[in-house]
Amino acid sequence: MQRSRFIALIEIILNMRYDAVIFDLDGTLLQSTGDDLSWSKEAVGRALEKQGLEAPESELMNLSGIRGSQKFVEACEEIGADPEELWPVVEGERMEGKKQLIESGELELKEGAEELLRFIHEQDVKASVISNSPDLTVDLVVGEFGLESLLHYFRGITTFEDLSHRKPDPVHLDYAVAELGCENPLYVGDSESDEVAAQREGIEDVLIGDDVETLSDVEDLVD
Repeated sequence: MQRSRFIALIEIILNMRYDAVIFDLDGTLLQSTGDDLSWSKEAVGRALEKQGLEAPESELMNLSGIRGSQKFVEACEEIGADPEELWPVVEGERMEGKKQLIESGELELKEGAEELLRFIHEQDVKASVISNSPDLTVDLVVGEFGLESLLHYFRGITTFEDLSHRKPDPVHLDYAVAELGCENPLYVGDSESDEVAAQREGIEDVLIGDDVETLSDVEDLVD
C-alpha cells in the first residue's frame, strides 16, 4: 500500500519531534469546495442585497474576500461600497453558505481528519487550526463537527483589517505559535500559500494532497 503523507505525519508525532501541530482548514481538514464556488457568489449576492448594492458577476469573487484585501477594496470602489461596512455582512453570509453545505451533507471533514486530531490529542500534543476563511466560518466548522475539545486554538480572518493578513502572510501562524506556547510546531496545509507562510514563520510544514489515505490504514502503525 502506498504510504501517505498522513502516515509520515503520524510517525513524526510518535517520534515526538513536534510539540504542536497547526492545521490549515479548507482542503486540509475540511473538504474543499473545489471549482464550484457558486455558494460563495450567492453569499456575496445576499450581502449586497442587504446593503442595497449591486455588482457585476465578474466582481463577485473579488467581493468574497477570497482574492485578498486589495481586490476586495477595488471591487468595493467599483460599486460604491464602504469596505469596512460590507466585509462583516459578506463574512456572515459566507458563514451561512458554508452552514447550508454542511447541513445538506455536501461539505464534510476529510476522511480520517477527526481520527487524526483525536490521535494528536491522545499524545498530549497541542493541535490548532488557522484559516483564510472568515472567523465566523471557522467557528461554525469547529462547532458543527464537534472539534472544540480537540483543538487548543482556532482562528480565521477576524476583521476587515485582518483580511490583508491572509496566508501566505505568516501573522496567523505567529498568533497560533504564541497561543500554543510551543517551541517546535509543525504546520500542515495543502497549498503553496501554506508552504510559504510556514517558511516565513520559520517552521516546518507538510503539504497534504487531495487524495489522502484514511487514518484507518494507519492503525497498525500505532497499535
